[in-house]
Amino acid sequence: MYVLGTPEVPSGPVRIFLDVESNPEEGFVYLIGMIVLDGDSETRHSFWADCKGQECDIFEQFVSVVSRHDDVHIYCYGAAQSVPRTTLQ
Repeated sequence: MYVLGTPEVPSGPVRIFLDVESNPEEGFVYLIGMIVLDGDSETRHSFWADCKGQECDIFEQFVSVVSRHDDVHIYCYGAAQSVPRTTLQ
């Protein structure tokens, strides 16, 4: 990807940096990692799934953390996030 100029990245009082790891051979997301910056507070979360049957659980944990905040901006790392993002929609 090439970016021409300086992109305008939205920001707000709560920012969440999200990283999702998956196992394409097994066909499931096994890790959702996130850093939540809320003002001066920083919290880290790691949600693990040992098998496909636990995948829904870690997405529910992720949604539970995000839903605690208003005016959230979520920043995702890498192209792998496009699959989970469409799953969440």
